[in-house]
Amino acid sequence: MSYRMVAIDADGTFVNGRDHVNPRVREAVAAAKARGVDVLLATGRSYDGAKLLCDDLGHDLGLILVNGAVLAEGLDEPPFSRHMLSVEAGRFAAEHLLAAGYQPFVYEDPLLADRIAMGPGETLMPRFISERPEAHHRCDLLAWLDHPTLVVVAAGDETGIKATAAALRGHLDGQAAVVPAYYQSGDMWVLTVVNARCNKAAALAEWAARRGIGLDQTMAIGDGDNDVEMVAEAGLGVAMGNACAAVLDAADVVVADNDHDGVAEAIERFILSA
Repeated sequence: MSYRMVAIDADGTFVNGRDHVNPRVREAVAAAKARGVDVLLATGRSYDGAKLLCDDLGHDLGLILVNGAVLAEGLDEPPFSRHMLSVEAGRFAAEHLLAAGYQPFVYEDPLLADRIAMGPGETLMPRFISERPEAHHRCDLLAWLDHPTLVVVAAGDETGIKATAAALRGHLDGQAAVVPAYYQSGDMWVLTVVNARCNKAAALAEWAARRGIGLDQTMAIGDGDNDVEMVAEAGLGVAMGNACAAVLDAADVVVADNDHDGVAEAIERFILSA
């Protein structure tokens, strides 16, 4: 099979344990792009986190951001698809997170603004967000949430984030997708609440349709819970050596971990050597 599109997760996949892209991975991505293969970054991060990775990689990529809530041709392009979270779901998520002791933050519609709204309390955030204070909008968060937003986010330890995600899913079933994921940038777990239709698999299918590519000609590489559907639905699902059990079960093949160039191994074996 000739694979014409590859979607690659960020944390635990594209970047190593030091939150950087290894040289061999850079070379493999460059070679794939030179062959005309669409290379997509498929991540829970938004534009700020994607920019750090693309700058390190040395290439702009097609983007699947915020677990599929935003799709864009590149960092400097407006999204060609975005799926907003309803007012009701956004307010409920923020209220629940505040009651659970978290200080949530909220991304605005990327077509309208580049701000991150948050309450007055100290908010735990990944490095790529905390280092952009000019975008932070301090406000009465619940009063501000009177319009559709892109995503409600909270960060914390694995146990707390997973328990909170399970509780929110029970309340928001059918109204929102609640996704916990590990973020190497800051060594933390991050919970995202997005539109119910959002996941990386649906986003990959939308990208493939836009390019006129069948899903059987796509490859997806990931390691975490938010990669399971994408790895399962792609023509070739690839699990990193450091992947969680659910991704390993969903994958067709397993490659080396993120510190040992698993992404490069997958591209070299299934794209460059094809």
